[in-house]
Amino acid sequence: MEQERLAALQRAAGAASAGGPGVGPMPWDQPVDYQQVAQNAQQLAVEARHAQAERYAQEGVAFQPRAQHGLIEVDDDGEPLHSPHRAIDMTTSAGYGPESKEAIAVINEAFADQNCSEIHFNEPDKIFLKYKGERVNLNARFSSEAEYNRFVEDLVRQADTPHTWEDIKKEGRAVIRMAGGNRMLIWTPPIAENIHLAIHKVIARTWDMDYLVNNGTLTAAMANFLIAAVKAHANILICGELGAGKSVMLSLLAQHIAQNERIALIEEVPEVFMANPDVTRLTYNVKNGRGENVSLAGILDGSLYGRYDRVIIGELHDSGAYRMLRVMSTGGDGSLCTFHAGDSKSALEQVRNHVLLEYPQLPAETVSHFIRQAINVVVIVERIDGQHRVKEIAEVEWRNLANANQNIGVNRLYEWDRKGNHPANATGEPNHVAVGRLDQDGKIVQKAINYGVSMPREWFAAEAFQYRD
Repeated sequence: MEQERLAALQRAAGAASAGGPGVGPMPWDQPVDYQQVAQNAQQLAVEARHAQAERYAQEGVAFQPRAQHGLIEVDDDGEPLHSPHRAIDMTTSAGYGPESKEAIAVINEAFADQNCSEIHFNEPDKIFLKYKGERVNLNARFSSEAEYNRFVEDLVRQADTPHTWEDIKKEGRAVIRMAGGNRMLIWTPPIAENIHLAIHKVIARTWDMDYLVNNGTLTAAMANFLIAAVKAHANILICGELGAGKSVMLSLLAQHIAQNERIALIEEVPEVFMANPDVTRLTYNVKNGRGENVSLAGILDGSLYGRYDRVIIGELHDSGAYRMLRVMSTGGDGSLCTFHAGDSKSALEQVRNHVLLEYPQLPAETVSHFIRQAINVVVIVERIDGQHRVKEIAEVEWRNLANANQNIGVNRLYEWDRKGNHPANATGEPNHVAVGRLDQDGKIVQKAINYGVSMPREWFAAEAFQYRD
């Protein structure tokens, strides 16, 4: 039955080799037809839940029914959502009209597909998927605006959040962690013309760096270097635009932190998965008991007294830049952080600008020196035509180069050769190339020596292609 369900979904999405329009170049006026899937959704859900109950009975585990519209990526064992062991509980659609029930069934089936990473609701009849990296129109609609609003309200009620629906309507905006770890963004009037909803799925916990290598996101040498850098307690800044895959890279690198280390994981919306036993999960931009907003800067200040081996920041904001540098420089070696930037040079300059905006009395050269001492590696990730890729990996120059003044130098180690014309690229095609070698007197090499981590020369450029900005 599971194979039949997947086959039906593939036919509806046009992903199978025969039948249906292709998903990639699909124009907006040719929406994906999930109606065949919707017709069988009720029966499939019942059979899947029976299979789950039987499996749990065989394993001696108490069966826990779930009623979360199916919007969960993986279970506690790391099984992906599209497994029959994670059923879609259609009882949550009770009380909706026939058209809305069918829409909920279609949404669940589509979102459960491992190729679907996002779903966006603009209006009751304008629902879009991000399927295999492409935006496609989902052929589903709610019976009325009232039932669409009720669907959004139901999702909020099920979410792991202190927000109430009344609070969200007053604020006009909310970012919420759903029960399965997925992230939900809601806009309400008068900020938006009507209620807008966007749901972003968390990554599958079964992914690892090998998956990214096999997928062409980076090379084995790049992956080995990043893993070694984590083990050597290098401070790593992971940068990219929205949706580039920063949180995915952060989660996968965090898998290589030793199990006996004490970690503070700080996020605005919890979405990073960590299996380490000693993890303190902290959330900012929430209200404390006095109704005051808890800032990233305040949490980072507190983390300095927590005796953490590492601090991981889900996303750096301007008010936390100076504190992040303090943490990295005062006992938080091996910290990881994500940030919005398009290349290593601009990333470091933006961090410096954030610090100067908060502390304008500081000389720019002093802040630049602070950054050089704190951050060791910058990783740039990007997404082009649905393909996630590591665009650049650079070592931060820890010394103030001659005449550099307030500038921060970078030593690029790897980059994506988009045109295929780099001297180190023998293929002549777009490819990842090693363009630099580690500074043997630099902080990364010294940390690798201190922690007994090997970084073979074979991982890097064979010739002196490196250049410093």
